This record gives sequence, structure tokens and C-alpha cells, in this order.
Amino acid sequence: MKGYLPLYIDFSGKKVVIIGGGAVGYRKARYFCGISEVVVVSKDFVKELLDLHEEGAIRIVKQEIVSDRDIEQVIDGAYLVISATDDPRLNRKIMEMAKKKNILVNSATEKGDVVIPSMIKGDRYIIAVSTHGASPVLSRFLRIRIQEVLPENLDTMVKLITEIRDLLKKEVEDQRDRERLLWMLVNDSGMWNHLSDYRTAFNYAVKRLREWRSQTL
Repeated sequence: MKGYLPLYIDFSGKKVVIIGGGAVGYRKARYFCGISEVVVVSKDFVKELLDLHEEGAIRIVKQEIVSDRDIEQVIDGAYLVISATDDPRLNRKIMEMAKKKNILVNSATEKGDVVIPSMIKGDRYIIAVSTHGASPVLSRFLRIRIQEVLPENLDTMVKLITEIRDLLKKEVEDQRDRERLLWMLVNDSGMWNHLSDYRTAFNYAVKRLREWRSQTL
């Protein structure tokens, strides 16, 4: 098994080339569109990809890939190449040529450099689940189970903890003390109960921190 490690990479404006206009290509395009410059290359496209193109979310290039030169031309300038055709031999060739150009590659049928995870995304957080590409169905199952147990108002909590953390940096010198206070805060059931109103939650957090600091610091 390859040595995959989870990382978050800023894909803003980066060119992602997807070769394959079917259902797999659509899922990959939907994953990156709205953030990256997504180009989908194929001789045919499912309706969902055509809709994304009409919306301006992606760009489609109607072209059949029949030669190495075709591959070289369409992947030129890409940050990530995704081979999403139903032809394993073509996917393998795309992967080989992308690697020669030091371009990251994900493949529908091969073990590429990049595994695209199943994702839970809020406005202020992302949770990614992967089985290293071995079982997309199991990744989806795990994503759904995790989503079922996530607390409500998680986006609000992320915003609150970010603001409180900045406040503590000004008032508490020791990093370990700051971490301990934040840990106490996220484990405080009352804190989560107040998150429906941000200002109330913030005032509650400040009050609790003052109480804990007076007792322990």
C-alpha cells in the first residue's frame, strides 16, 4: 500500500484537468468546481457535466483522446490530472504521462499520487474520510455515519473558538494553559447549548474562562 498522508491543499485557481465525461468525471468535477479551474475533456459528456458548463462552473473540451500527443496537450499546465475514463489502459497511460511531467494524478482505475476522499464540509470545517481508494462505498458509509453524530452549530463553534483563541493569546502567555482552557471550553455542555445565538455564546465562553482562570491559573 502506498504511503498516503492526508493534507489540505489550497486549490484556489489551480487547473484541474479531468479526462472522462461520464459519471466518475462528473463527481470529480463537482468536487473541485467553484474553487479550481476545472477542465473536462471527453468526446461525450453526461448531462450533469453539460449543466455545470452552462453554469460557468467548469469548461468542457470535446475531444477524443487517441494518442500520447493528445494527452500531452490536454494536461499541459495542469496542477492535478484526473483520469476518469472507462478504459484502464488509457487511464494508465494518462497517469504515466502526468508523472513524467511531475503533475499530480488521480486515477479511476490505478493507484495514483492523489486519493480524493469522501468529504463532509461546513463553512468553517472539513472532515475527509478515505480508504486509500480501496472502497469508495465504505468511505461513503463512514462519511454518513460521522455526519449523523456531528454536533449542531459546529460552524458557529469553530468561529467562536477562533475568536476566543485570539483573545487568549493576548491574555494567557503559556500555550499549554491556552490549550487547556480551550479544551475545557469545547467539552463544556453549556457552551454547545448556547451556540444558537453567537453573542450569547461568546459572553458565556468569556464568563466560563474567567471562572476557570481564577481557579487554576
